[in-house]
Amino acid sequence: MRHERFLIAGAAVVLMAVACDNATSITALTSHTSDQDVPLVVTEPNPCNGDMVTSDGTAHFVFGSTTDNTGGEHLSTQFSFRGTGMGLPPESLDYTLNEQQSTSEQTPLSATSWLEEWRVIVKPPKPELTYIRHIVFKITINANGMRTAAFERTFTKCGTETTQVDIPL
Repeated sequence: MRHERFLIAGAAVVLMAVACDNATSITALTSHTSDQDVPLVVTEPNPCNGDMVTSDGTAHFVFGSTTDNTGGEHLSTQFSFRGTGMGLPPESLDYTLNEQQSTSEQTPLSATSWLEEWRVIVKPPKPELTYIRHIVFKITINANGMRTAAFERTFTKCGTETTQVDIPL
């Protein structure tokens, strides 16, 4: 039994070495990143209490691009916003708004994928009225040109209650 374990472990090491030796190495030929801050006013609803919240703050953008040795291009954008605002009367609650969005796209010679993720948090002083929205959207085009689109890990949340969101395509 003990010899069998060593044989299996040895065979696994040999297989991994052969697989790694035959794998194509992808390396970055060019890469560029830039960022920018922009003052921004954002209006978001809070469905937990019906408030419309207008927040004043700063948006931060980061843009990235890489070209690899196989001709593939990899593009990314990250957006984040943090602001403070006030809800509508009669309560006129103070709010903190955090919003994040990221997009990545890959275009190798034979296929393309695109991924977008949003996360919004509308936070008043009452925890039970905190609203969270999270959406992940993915598009893939395979080597035959077949397209698929899907929403993944998508939900909304008021306080501690989470609701799964079904978004029709």
